[in-house]
Amino acid sequence: MKKTDYKFLVENQSCLFIETDESWKITFVNPAFKVFTGKDEYEILHKSFFDFMMQTETENTFDLSEDIKSQKTTLAVHTIETGSGLKWTMWNHKAVTDKNGKIFSILSTGKDITELKDLENNLRNRIKYFETILNNLPVGITVNELDGGSINFMNKEFQSIFGYQADEFRNFKNLLNKVYPDPDFRKAFSSRFNSDIRNKKPENLFSSNIEIKNKAGDKKFISVKTIPLYDQNLLISTMQDISEQVQTEKHLQNSLKEKEILLREIHHRVKNNMQTISSLLDLQAESISDSRTIEAFRSSQTRIRSMALIHEKLYKSENLSRIKSNEYIQSLTDYLEGTFVSGTTEITILNEVENLLLTIDIAIPCGMIINELVSNSMKYAFSGKKNGTILITLKIEDNDKIILSVKDNGIGFPEPEARKNSRSLGLQLVELFAQQVKGILSYESDNGTTVKVIFPKPGFIEKFEEN
Repeated sequence: MKKTDYKFLVENQSCLFIETDESWKITFVNPAFKVFTGKDEYEILHKSFFDFMMQTETENTFDLSEDIKSQKTTLAVHTIETGSGLKWTMWNHKAVTDKNGKIFSILSTGKDITELKDLENNLRNRIKYFETILNNLPVGITVNELDGGSINFMNKEFQSIFGYQADEFRNFKNLLNKVYPDPDFRKAFSSRFNSDIRNKKPENLFSSNIEIKNKAGDKKFISVKTIPLYDQNLLISTMQDISEQVQTEKHLQNSLKEKEILLREIHHRVKNNMQTISSLLDLQAESISDSRTIEAFRSSQTRIRSMALIHEKLYKSENLSRIKSNEYIQSLTDYLEGTFVSGTTEITILNEVENLLLTIDIAIPCGMIINELVSNSMKYAFSGKKNGTILITLKIEDNDKIILSVKDNGIGFPEPEARKNSRSLGLQLVELFAQQVKGILSYESDNGTTVKVIFPKPGFIEKFEEN
């Protein structure tokens, strides 16, 4: 190829081209460089190549010259002053030497990389922006390679949780060895973790209440969620220090346990005190000959016993705030059957009681109503009869009310006017406890007597299922 052909190629290529002597004085430029700088040939020739650069870059000209001498070809990035401002350029500098190795010219080709540099700066700023966000999140975050486990990123919260600096963790295995000192746990955890990763079961990659030790040897509890990005060969792990939460939960559990023990003891003592009162009444009754007075004592005993039964059930129950209605009423009726013994009448008490959980505020009124009505039936309803039946019903109706009824097939109840005039203590108590549960009290005399109390169902009352 002729020399004129080379000149034609140089002058018509889009990349920047200059020729300088060994001291970097420009001896030739192609049209592309003139257009790029916005200067004509007379403003460029015989000036130093470094006159077109930023001042800070000209301080490195010695190093560049030395590189040219030793390496013959050198790549370098320069910022060039142009008519439209500073622009980034990538240059390839090639030294031309004579047969003795002395440099007599330098050929340089360059390319405008301003757009690429802007993209690089934008990307760097974006990375810095996201790193700032990630480093200020109250959640530990780490990113490591799926194969090999090399850790690529670790935010400040992650380092704070474990007490290690980022350069102290080489890879994921190294992390496990440091924070899980128990080799058996570490082996089991790693095996399960790797299995879930291989089998692509990300739903299993969450663990809570994991016990670790930080660099200082302090015990901590963390929760960890791992997100695999299989297409990018990455694992993102997020974790939170829940040590304070775990300690608070333990404190609350211990405090609750202490309160349960105390409450159970209170129920036990109340029950014992009521039994003591009942025993005192029993002793006192032995010294009394008047039948009406003895009956009053016995009635008081059954009332006390019905309340003591509630505290006994609560004391023995797993749930210290509620008792099972069917167990309580069955125990109460068993006691009443043993208390009122008739030599001539065989009385059977039947229960149709739904499995309800009753609070003490509902159980006591219901128990007292049942006690009064059953006691009254056993004493008066079956006069002159060989046998009789008492049916106790407790159930939810229409999901918004509760029906409590005591029905017997005895001789019937007095007429309303007679009941009003009698004003016995038992009936007064039934009316009082019906009012306490905001219930409506009704009497029916048809083939015996039925007494009903219908009251609103509190929202906390619910059925329970036996296991």
